Amino acid sequence: MSFVGEAAHGAEQLGLFKPVEKFLDVARSGLPKVQAVSPKMLALSDRILEEGHDLIGKLRWRGNSGPDPRTGWRIGEINNRGHINDFARWIKGTGPELGPDSTCNCFEALFVMAHRAHAVDKQALDRLHTKATAAAYISYRAEGDELGAKLAYWKVIEDYLAPGERTRFTIDPATGVGGPDIPAGHVVIIDGMEHVMLSVGARDTLGRHLVLSHADYPEYSPAGPTTSKTFGFLQKTSVEEIVSVMKVRYPIDTSRIDSALPTWLIG
Repeated sequence: MSFVGEAAHGAEQLGLFKPVEKFLDVARSGLPKVQAVSPKMLALSDRILEEGHDLIGKLRWRGNSGPDPRTGWRIGEINNRGHINDFARWIKGTGPELGPDSTCNCFEALFVMAHRAHAVDKQALDRLHTKATAAAYISYRAEGDELGAKLAYWKVIEDYLAPGERTRFTIDPATGVGGPDIPAGHVVIIDGMEHVMLSVGARDTLGRHLVLSHADYPEYSPAGPTTSKTFGFLQKTSVEEIVSVMKVRYPIDTSRIDSALPTWLIG
């Protein structure tokens, strides 16, 4: 049994959460057959989650990042808060592979997990960002709109993260709990790349669906002795808690939440 499997079994015995059915048993889980994956891919999903659990409390979220019009719409090495994006530097060959204190955004953290688990290599990620850069460039040349160019860039990333069928996750306003269950290893996308997480495939004692999320909410670092600046990090939380914080931070009434099988588990 893998680390994740052992942890899930132990937590189940203690009543800490209810594990989601792994979806080889399609009929019992109620998931569409097109989402069934092979035992090999399930093992890969376990390895990615092991890497993700190892990174909890690590990595750094210091702001949003994306394409930079000043560099031909390539991924920017400086994010919107003026911090270095270590993921961008690694992809562009100007910095080392990411370590536990490296800075990246939410979906880049998923790429880090997948890369550490050997689910995707750097060359594939480089090709992806080259394709996204081209989409942004073409969009800007055609429309002259910077926001449209950025959306074109992120759409390429989104389609890589969730290339196939998506399942809507709906939170019941009466209970604050959402469904259906999201299988372990599926990506969870909120409002079209507003935030991206990775499903753990389990629920907490309140019934909320657990995810690995890289952000500065619901938890963030305390201010240090020499600075008042805080940062986020990879944390284990729930979809429901993430959405509740987003509704306080941003002027939204509802959020579109989708889950899907990522590219690296299709094969």
